[in-house]
Order: sequence, then structure tokens, then C-alpha cells
Amino acid sequence: MKMTLDETWENQLRMSGWIAENYDGTIHPSDMKKTWLRSHRFTKKRMFNCFFCDYASRKSQPLLDCSNCPAFSNKSNKCGCEIYHTYNWDTKPKAFYAKIVELNKKRLRQK
Repeated sequence: MKMTLDETWENQLRMSGWIAENYDGTIHPSDMKKTWLRSHRFTKKRMFNCFFCDYASRKSQPLLDCSNCPAFSNKSNKCGCEIYHTYNWDTKPKAFYAKIVELNKKRLRQK
């Protein structure tokens, strides 16, 4: 079953929040994603182990089109969560989590 947009946001926030809370630099965030997904019984393969990327890839099969990302869409089709270095998920997971919390609040106000 495919996740709704709200479920995508909820799960990304939960996973990214856990990573931000537990990140100490000794384990790479991509490995932390895998750990979180397994521990929460997400067995389906996800694009880059990311709920946002997975959602975007469903909108643009067969390739990932980052302009469909629910959080960081942009017209250039560059991955927004990586081009904005101040909150890159890979190198700054705490800043990434803070940014998606901010974006989610904005999204919910617009509903």
C-alpha cells in the first residue's frame, strides 16, 4: 500500500527526529536510516531509504524527479535536501530535522 502525503511526512519526521536525537558522528546517517527502518518494520525498499524520495519517485516513475519532493521541490530537479548545505541530511542531520519540522508547520498551516 502506498503512503499518503501525510503519512510520508509523519514517517520522515519520526525517522529524521530519531536520527537527529541520536546522531553523534560515529554512525553515518544513511546507516542510521536503515536501522530505524528495520526497527520500525519497514521492509519495503525505499528510494534512498527516504520517505520523501520514495514519494517523489512514485510521482515520476521510473526515475526520481526531485521536483516532486514533498519538502524540497524546486524547478531545477536538483535534490533540495543536498543542494542546501546548511541542512544537508547527510552531513547535518540535526539541521535537516529542524528544517523539515519548520516546513511541515508551514505545510499544515496552508491546509
